[in-house]
Amino acid sequence: MTEAEAATKWCPMVRFHLTNNATDPPVTNLPNGGTTCIGGQCMVWRWTSGSFEQGGCGLMAAGP
Repeated sequence: MTEAEAATKWCPMVRFHLTNNATDPPVTNLPNGGTTCIGGQCMVWRWTSGSFEQGGCGLMAAGP
């Protein structure tokens, strides 16, 4: 899938640490609540064989 397609998918690795600190940005200000795939910026993203246009989550059992 493309990174744009991945950006519409939920990421199971997202974790939030909610605090009462007034300087922390509200979670609601993040795109889709900050829970979607960030594609190539993620440590587990894998590009499909030599292509930097298609890839997928490295957590998938079968891989891209």
